[in-house]
Amino acid sequence: FKLSLQKGQTLVVEAAAGSIGSNLQPVIALRDRRGFEVATSAALRRPDAFFTFTAPESGEYLLSLRDLSYRGGGDFWYRMTVGAVPWVTSVFPPGGAPGAAALLRYRGVNLPADPSATLALPGPAD
Repeated sequence: FKLSLQKGQTLVVEAAAGSIGSNLQPVIALRDRRGFEVATSAALRRPDAFFTFTAPESGEYLLSLRDLSYRGGGDFWYRMTVGAVPWVTSVFPPGGAPGAAALLRYRGVNLPADPSATLALPGPAD
C-alpha cells in the first residue's frame, strides 16, 4: 500500500488476524521513499501486529503485509487499520466506587486535546 504522510503525522497501523480467528501470523512493515524500513511489527507473542509511526519528513511511504512463514490460503484473512486515527493505549483509573461518577483519562496517539470522559458507574448489586 502506498501512503502519503505529512511531517509530524502519527500513523496507526494494525493487522488484526489471530484475534479474529485467522491462521495468518501478520508481519507489517513501513518503508520510506529510499526503501529503508522505518517501522515493523510481527505477531510473535500476540495474535496481531501493531505499530505507530510519526513521519520525520513528508513524502510517500510503502506499507507491506505478509505471513510470518510466507504461507497463505482461504483461512488467512485479516482486518487492517491504517491512518491518523485515535488509538487508546490505556485508561486511568481502572475502576471506581459503585454508583459514583469516574473521570477517566486516556493515553494514546491522535487523541483530542483533553483526552478524558466522565462515566457513571453502576450502583451496588441488590
